[in-house]
Amino acid sequence: MTASVSIRRTFRGKRVLLSGSSGFVGKAIIERLLSIDVAAVYILIRASKGQTSEMRKTAIFDEDPHFGAADAGAKKGMLKRIIAIEGDLMQPDLGIDPLSRRKLMAGIDVVIHSAGLTTFHAPLDEALEINIRGALKMQKIAEAVGAKFVHVSTAFVNSHRTGVIGASLESFAEAVQGSNFPSDQSLQDELRFLDSRVKEIRSEQESAGRSKRWLSNQLIEEARTIANERGWPNIYTYTKFLSEFALRAEREDSPLALVRPSVIWAARRYPYTGWIDGVRNIDHLIIAYGKGEFQCFPVNPDHCLDVIPIDDVVHGLLASAAALEVEPEIVVQIGSSANNPLPLVQLARAQYEYFMAMTVRRA
Repeated sequence: MTASVSIRRTFRGKRVLLSGSSGFVGKAIIERLLSIDVAAVYILIRASKGQTSEMRKTAIFDEDPHFGAADAGAKKGMLKRIIAIEGDLMQPDLGIDPLSRRKLMAGIDVVIHSAGLTTFHAPLDEALEINIRGALKMQKIAEAVGAKFVHVSTAFVNSHRTGVIGASLESFAEAVQGSNFPSDQSLQDELRFLDSRVKEIRSEQESAGRSKRWLSNQLIEEARTIANERGWPNIYTYTKFLSEFALRAEREDSPLALVRPSVIWAARRYPYTGWIDGVRNIDHLIIAYGKGEFQCFPVNPDHCLDVIPIDDVVHGLLASAAALEVEPEIVVQIGSSANNPLPLVQLARAQYEYFMAMTVRRA
């Protein structure tokens, strides 16, 4: 890539469609987009019990510290540029009504798909519908309006492999090497197989009169079994892996960026140092350690924990969209271990010193 690209030039005055806007990554994306003067951010957001999509949009600003701290005038200006589109990844055509769809068709420049089912123990049907078909539905909108499409994947899509894995556009046959994936099976074969297993389990539930809980448990167990048998640790990383190749297979004219962040942690600088949305991933372990619920970490101290600040992830996503000005299809990996590794022994030592200092201070 030799031509210069610019995030501001790519986004200033443009219209962006964003999924996952109520999540950690989505909120951080909105904050950065507003800071670079986008014309509008259309957020695909589900209505929930007792709350319309518009009410949920307002809640993002009222409940989140860095939005909530804005004065009334600034908040009004931000809300004006954010347009809620009621939709659901699980629904046909995303469940978007005709009027809202016409708004989107009038002109979207970039589609950023950050929504996904991130739980490691999801039912097979939900993982397929959200992580694969949901992504394809978002891509379909990008194709319809000729927008750039940025898909938030994960650095752990290749967790069936060891060693250094570059950010390259491999074929499906190359990418499944090192796994237990059937050598004669294509991507479409696998998707048909996964759908057939969902149908078989649902059919068994109906014929035997099983409960909804039984169905959910069976679909969770089937998802875990298939992912493990193929060589992936969980259904999240496996469906994210499959979704990348499904998107590439269905791409027509819209430029596509597959962005793979590692473990996303608190902000380095934006919106402010240390910002994080709730308790996330390894925070649970750190809090438990601070409470004295356990006193050791049974890990290899020399192994690294690949964490990346949320603002670095967002800048990577926006830069990837800018790079699509000159490249039609790219893979971008965002992590820290190659240039700024965090050995687990360093993390353990930092926790110990922090909590000891806090204990002394309170004494």
